Amino acid sequence: MSKRTKLELLIGNYQRGILKGSKPTSAVLTKRKDGTYYINIHVNHIFPEPEPTNKIIGIDLGRTDIASTSEGESWSVQ
Repeated sequence: MSKRTKLELLIGNYQRGILKGSKPTSAVLTKRKDGTYYINIHVNHIFPEPEPTNKIIGIDLGRTDIASTSEGESWSVQ
């Protein structure tokens, strides 16, 4: 780039929350062939430990149900 270009940063609320109060460690700006820009921003963020739960979800490797909850709810492939 021979001159500076100001670009609008379009991110969601989740990403905005992660960036708020964080200090980016690095970023990679990519310009695609169609002229659109993408940025990958690296931050060190510590996620809280998930609260323990006794609920379990299972994955069915067969063709009948792809997932079932401990309460008996299931989802079919079809």
